[in-house]
Order: sequence, then C-alpha cells, then structure tokens
Amino acid sequence: MGQIQTEFIHTLVYDVPEIFIETGTALGGTPQRMIQDGTFSKWKKVYTIELSADSCKVASKRYKLFEEHGVSGDFDPDTGEADETFKDRGEYFDGKLVLVNGESEIVLRDILMNEIDDPCVFWLDAHAGGRAGYAKGRVDVPLMGELEVIKEHAHTKNIENHVVCIDDVHMLGQKQYDKEKNLVCDWSDLAPEEVARALSGINKQYTVEFMNPFGQPMLTACNKPFTIPF
Repeated sequence: MGQIQTEFIHTLVYDVPEIFIETGTALGGTPQRMIQDGTFSKWKKVYTIELSADSCKVASKRYKLFEEHGVSGDFDPDTGEADETFKDRGEYFDGKLVLVNGESEIVLRDILMNEIDDPCVFWLDAHAGGRAGYAKGRVDVPLMGELEVIKEHAHTKNIENHVVCIDDVHMLGQKQYDKEKNLVCDWSDLAPEEVARALSGINKQYTVEFMNPFGQPMLTACNKPFTIPF
C-alpha cells in the first residue's frame, strides 16, 4: 500500500477539494502520513477504507495514540498493537478522520451518497497482496467498481472537479506473485486503456496522466487549469 503526499496533490489543480478519501488503509495509510508531516490540517475531512479488520484495529490504535500524545509524543507511531474496541467504523480528531472497515466499493458508495455533496480527492489503493495484513475481497483489485461509484456520485450530484489518483498502475494487466511463485494479486483483467476510459467516464474534460512522483507510479485524473499565454 502506497501513500500520496498532500504537497503533490496541490500541484495537480489550483482549487484542491477539501475532502480526501483513501481506499486501502493498511496499518495507517495516508492519514498517518498526513498527521506526521503536518498536512492533516490542510483537509476538512479525511476518510480511509480498509477491508482487513485486523489492519483496521492497528490503524485505529495508531490514530488514537496520535490523538492522545500528538506527533512528538513518547510512543511508537508504527506500533502493531491492535485496538480491540474498533468495530466497523471509528472517528478520530473530533470526527475529522474516519476509518471504515469493509469492501471499498460498498463503503465508498455509502459514504459518497449519504455523507458528501462536495468534490473530493480520491486515492485508490485497495488490492489483495502477499504480505501479512492484506485481505482479499470479492475481486483482487476493486478499482473498476470504485471508479463506477465515483462516476455515479459525480453525475448524480453534478460534481465536475473530483480529483482521482490511482496507485500501482505499473501492475495494470499483470499478475503479482510472491517469492514462492504463488499468485497473490491478479491485475490481468485491468487494461490501462480500460481504466483511462473509466476515468474519462467520470468527466470527459479530465486530463488523465501517468505520473511518477517520488518514484511512485500512478495515474491522475483532474480538470487541469487553462494556461493563459502572455
């Protein structure tokens, strides 16, 4: 699971949405990075969705430690300790950060249709994997379902300026194996052209780009600002 940097997101568009939604939290994900690098304050609301209940319990414990002690407190920010009180959904920092356990397509639709009427930044990073902590849902990579939900939200609520970023695009069309040659994640039915079409389906005016900031290959889709020549 990769993490995206707030500073990079601010290079994509002038008017960055105030809501951030991540699929694929792992043990803390991008919200933990935001808390530690000081950019959490730049967001109005942050959601992160994780399929593994065990990973959610660890992420919840970390978020609670940051709540209690702050960034510079005397604790292990990468603890593997579980918050056994976590169940289904947790809220932190007075509700600004929300962690939800479940299938990303289902949870994403519920959040978008019931809680959000504004544009969002999406960081789509949910997939199966070979390391401990990864969970496997109905499909190895729920990306196309997630994009369909975002499209539904954009069209239903007439939102044109969602920003969509997709991690691990170097794996599109590939199969991922572990060291013992066991298949751990099947991306083979996700052609890059199909993903690009799905992004254009959200907004035909999107600029879809392959980018590799900080050595992390990703696709980005957003309304690029017009450049006025002088």
